[in-house]
Amino acid sequence: MAGVSGQVVYTKQPSAGNCAGRTVDLELWGRLNTALACSDFDASQQTLEDEELAVQIEVKDARRRASLPKLFLDGFELIEVPKAQCMPQDWLENKAEARRLAEAAAVDLVKVATGCTEAVAFDATWRSSARGNRDSSLGPGGRGANLSAAVSRVHADYTRESALRKISELVKLGTIPEAFGKQAEGRRAIVNVWRAFGAGETVQEAPLCLMHPKSMSIAGTEPFPYSLVHGTRAGINASVAYSDAHEWWHFPAMTKNEAILFYNFNEQLESPMPHGVFHSALMTPAQDGRPPRLSLEVRVIARWE
Repeated sequence: MAGVSGQVVYTKQPSAGNCAGRTVDLELWGRLNTALACSDFDASQQTLEDEELAVQIEVKDARRRASLPKLFLDGFELIEVPKAQCMPQDWLENKAEARRLAEAAAVDLVKVATGCTEAVAFDATWRSSARGNRDSSLGPGGRGANLSAAVSRVHADYTRESALRKISELVKLGTIPEAFGKQAEGRRAIVNVWRAFGAGETVQEAPLCLMHPKSMSIAGTEPFPYSLVHGTRAGINASVAYSDAHEWWHFPAMTKNEAILFYNFNEQLESPMPHGVFHSALMTPAQDGRPPRLSLEVRVIARWE
């Protein structure tokens, strides 16, 4: 099956007694703490370790798979966005309105894809592949830009524990109804709705690639927490050690009228994949001269009765 090769970065397992992670600047922290579950961090008691392994991977073309990936079976799915919910051409000039439209569309897409009883969008993150991932001063707009970078580190947005903590945080803040916090285990999920805009007609640089969750089981690799620390607080997502058994997929030449839905967290007991889908921006050869990838990901929490 034809595909593409490119580079991603894995985080190595930390040494005994240390925790995987790094410090982040104030601007990035301001964007992270709305998306991730946060906890206290005591630098006198915890030592951060951030050793990376850059790996060339082969990524399969999901558009050419005999049976197209489905959210429930594969953890991710490509969906066409209804024309009425496509983004306006001037979305960069009016991000507030663009976000409102994108969040409404994301909720509708998740409801259709999952058949859930209720869904609520709670975070929207803009990204540009021209931005610096470790320094918010780098890239268009500098520190004042409300743009995160494309992340080439293999990660999932939550561990199981941090996802449950995030749900509790959102209930306490009143961001989502109390019904989301009262569900019996096995009836909630967080879905990432990923869309790209403003990068020409199709995504050419730093496309999103997704690891098939079942290949993690085959590889025998288990997720471990990764801390993004600012001061005495940390946002927690997940890393996983490299294995050549990991199976990677992407949807080449995505348009602004398409969206990838993938699980950040899945509590449904009947699902074959209870954890979130690991993913990364793929750094491909000869990216110079290509238009940067601009994308918006909306996180949606869903529940079933």
